[in-house]
Amino acid sequence: MPPKVLISILNWNGREVLSDCLNSIFELTTYEHFTVVVIDNGSDDGSVRMVRSDFPEVKLIENDENRGFARGNNQSFQIAKRDEYDYVLMLNNDIEIIDEHWLTTLVETAESKNDIGVVGCKVVEPNGDIHYNGRYFPLTTDIFPTFGSKYEYNRYQEELQPEEFEYIDDVVGAVYLINSEVLESVGELDEAFSPAYFEESDFSIRVWDAGFKIVYDSGTTVEHLRHQTSGQFDEVYFTYIYQRNHLYFILLNYPATWIIIGLPLLFARHIDLFFERDGETVYFDRGLKTRPVRSLKYLILIYYNLACQIGVIISQRRSRTNVRDLLK
Repeated sequence: MPPKVLISILNWNGREVLSDCLNSIFELTTYEHFTVVVIDNGSDDGSVRMVRSDFPEVKLIENDENRGFARGNNQSFQIAKRDEYDYVLMLNNDIEIIDEHWLTTLVETAESKNDIGVVGCKVVEPNGDIHYNGRYFPLTTDIFPTFGSKYEYNRYQEELQPEEFEYIDDVVGAVYLINSEVLESVGELDEAFSPAYFEESDFSIRVWDAGFKIVYDSGTTVEHLRHQTSGQFDEVYFTYIYQRNHLYFILLNYPATWIIIGLPLLFARHIDLFFERDGETVYFDRGLKTRPVRSLKYLILIYYNLACQIGVIISQRRSRTNVRDLLK
């Protein structure tokens, strides 16, 4: 029998994009052996009612609050293990399927070699531009922004797109197919990253540590609208959770020498994000300068929360590989 796939879709007040996502899945997907579960994180926009009336075949989990990316998907992981699914696919609610063979391609790639634990694919924006594909670790620009584009998150955005599939350290969590054996060996997403950001990258490192490999497959493409959920966050709060989780991810996984050298640079970057604004600063700092008191509170919270987690960080410290090998 072909492998069974559980498609896990989180939703928080995304009724319209969720409807489009589900319609595209059921209208286009030729692979038959899948089940969709929607984990609704306390929506108040009629999302639950829409799923019940328009998509009765979908399993629905109703949370009474926004549990975030990790906690929500972990609920799906538990279902996948309980009901003995072969794969669980994390899929963002603002993804639209544009290739009828998308799931067949992902599953066939995952089944092609015994050591493949995770598969991702090409993710494009509505205008056709590549959004995310994959990356290698450690990511030098996380700490040292002057390093070349070879090590940026989107290293396949331009001329470096691989043929068919390639082993890689991380693929974007918007389309993230996981072998059930990985869940048995690695466990669940780290809920310390809640509500969102960097939890799938941390999971990818743990996948490699457990002896599995991650594949980027350019043989299929999906469309991603982007920021349909995170765009609902207050801008200052969004910046806070992104930067907090970014730092937590680095402290968990990056070489100690990089952390020692890079922490002052990271602190300077955080100051810049909250209180400065120029043409080169990343998109999510807009308007923060107008709310300095609240921004300062969240800046302090970044380091306070991490200080409270220092024992966990020390106990879980992981080092992916020799930095010199990655910089060749």
